[in-house]
Amino acid sequence: MNMMLGLSPAITNCGGGGGGTPVAPFNAVTSLFADDSAMGPWYALSTYPPIIKASDGKIWAGYQGFDWANGLGLENKVKVYSSGAWGTENVALLCDSSTDNHGGPALLETAGGYIHMFGGTHNQAMRHAVTTTPGNPTTFARQADIGNLYSYPHPVDDTDGMIHLFMRKLVTAETRMPLVVVKSTAMASGIPTWGAEKELINFEADSRFYQGNFVEVGANEVHMVSTKADFNDTVRRNVYYVIYDKTNGTLYNHDKSVSVASGSQPVNLATMNASFRIVDQEGAGTFGQIPCLAIDGAGNKHIAYLDGSGANRSVKVISIVSGVIGSPVTIDTVANTQSSVCLRKMDDGSKLELAWAKENAFTYPGGGGDIWRAERSAAGTWGSAVKIAAATKLYAYSSITPVYGGSDDMAFAFGEVIGTSTTDVENGYILRSYMYGSGGFVARPATYDTDAQNYFNAMTVQEPDSKKAILDAFFKVIKAIKKDAAFEGINFGGVSTQQAALIDLTGRHTQSVIGSPSFVPNEGFDPDGVDDLIDFGFNPATTGGLRITQTTLSTMFFCIDEGQETAAAIGTTATASPTISIVPRNTSDTATTRLNDGTSLNGANTTAYGFFVAVRNGSTKSLYKNRTRIATTTTAATGTANGQAIGFGSGTGRSTKRLPFQAWGTQSFTVLSTPAVCNAVVRLLFESGIITDNIPD
Repeated sequence: MNMMLGLSPAITNCGGGGGGTPVAPFNAVTSLFADDSAMGPWYALSTYPPIIKASDGKIWAGYQGFDWANGLGLENKVKVYSSGAWGTENVALLCDSSTDNHGGPALLETAGGYIHMFGGTHNQAMRHAVTTTPGNPTTFARQADIGNLYSYPHPVDDTDGMIHLFMRKLVTAETRMPLVVVKSTAMASGIPTWGAEKELINFEADSRFYQGNFVEVGANEVHMVSTKADFNDTVRRNVYYVIYDKTNGTLYNHDKSVSVASGSQPVNLATMNASFRIVDQEGAGTFGQIPCLAIDGAGNKHIAYLDGSGANRSVKVISIVSGVIGSPVTIDTVANTQSSVCLRKMDDGSKLELAWAKENAFTYPGGGGDIWRAERSAAGTWGSAVKIAAATKLYAYSSITPVYGGSDDMAFAFGEVIGTSTTDVENGYILRSYMYGSGGFVARPATYDTDAQNYFNAMTVQEPDSKKAILDAFFKVIKAIKKDAAFEGINFGGVSTQQAALIDLTGRHTQSVIGSPSFVPNEGFDPDGVDDLIDFGFNPATTGGLRITQTTLSTMFFCIDEGQETAAAIGTTATASPTISIVPRNTSDTATTRLNDGTSLNGANTTAYGFFVAVRNGSTKSLYKNRTRIATTTTAATGTANGQAIGFGSGTGRSTKRLPFQAWGTQSFTVLSTPAVCNAVVRLLFESGIITDNIPD
């Protein structure tokens, strides 16, 4: 069923073919386990494994998000699934860039239950953190950085407890990015001492090595797959299969008919193509993407990859049985050159599970789409493809990753994704992550947030469960980005009754109407521009106990009407200077604001529709439209506006603009957090059916 206008339906198909596992219902709002990833939870299989099953059976899920506590950009986080429930979010490792999301996490458990995280960098020194108390995610502590010019960690350990850390290295002068390994030489209480870098594979000039996932076989073998890109990363081609021996560093091809001892490494391009390449896309004139490996209980090797040319790619699986490379099987065709693929062995040891991202009717920056799944039976027959998660128009799904050491009940994860540029990070996209298993989606606890529950308790007529889920998700994400204490008052009109539309979401004030604005259920108030107002229930100058002050305040709204207007959409009833106001688009195509002063801050703006925020922090004033700061200046406050905080006007002016979301807050809305709050509000309005599309950056 559809939850609300603009949402994809819950997926209730069953099947998967070949005795497939039933596909449990998916709900975009409630099936998630994390809600604050940055642009996407991890960078596909490039950094692996972001999620592991520890020796005690707990699932550790790492993902990249924002550093809200310090406002420094990006950081890697961890949640642990234990005793049937996800725990709270823990900060594990601060990233070295505020705008580059390629530094996602790779996790490793070493002897004694220490959990290591590598990542946080892209072509810089590799960052490392470890739990100083075994098995305790709250005790991650950053350790010494490793080397320089590294990306995409893939860690394993050996029987002696030493770590083998595979990474890609940037060698700019030679236009290449080879595969290297750095090994630890000692370990004390989970903290390693690192040895020298060793280059393993050299694709030579004009190349990048892209490692996919790996599978450890026995105590000493690491089986890994990879692809080759040019130095500018405009094409990715071929599938390579390499076996690494932990005992001596020897590299073998898929059937061990070729070996290259450590002293003869790095393996050059000619040898890689002649002996380690299992799919030749250069020779075929086709292109691919990062592959994914699974090895079944009989030791047969199976690799999922993309193959094709032009705009389309085939999702293929090729198998190696008794050392013989078979013919690939085409599972599906996708119109996405960067579609994510994920292949894993199922618990019975003979069946395989494949998941991939496929385009839908919407267009997304950065690719992605819906998530599809198929099973291969023990007899080797692929069943029908089944869509298990339908993406909304807002964000695509992609970046599928298997749980390392996982089982069918928690098999693989994926997330919402949007773009890969630094601008996408700066635009504060806070995205959701999902875990899939044989029992369906393994979601975070369904219990309502405490403040959300208080909000629901204040409603005379209860909202349907689908709307409560949307509202609860909004409360939770605002807390995840640490902005719940930054709001003074929030008015949300997208509920079914006027009584509910006048409940302050912060619970701090009693809101009311002035005049008789028409109320549209599930949208909000429609003011007449004459005498209709929302009274927020406080006066910035006279009400005690406010979070806002004369020099630390903000006001904001989302406007769903277009057109020029001289009246402010939000402000106070004060008529004498200083005043507070935001006009979204005046007759000069300018957005303008005053914040406890008599001087307007203006920003060019040709559309009234969208999200507006005005912030005063000391003498600095800033004005935002959607995710962008369109104006800033230094103007001292001249006092505090002495009048009731109101919506739909300021002073004696009255607006006709509909504002389904309007709020007051502190100065705690910055160039990093304001876009994130904007995205949270956009999602709330979209999932409530008030708007039907995302907003431009």
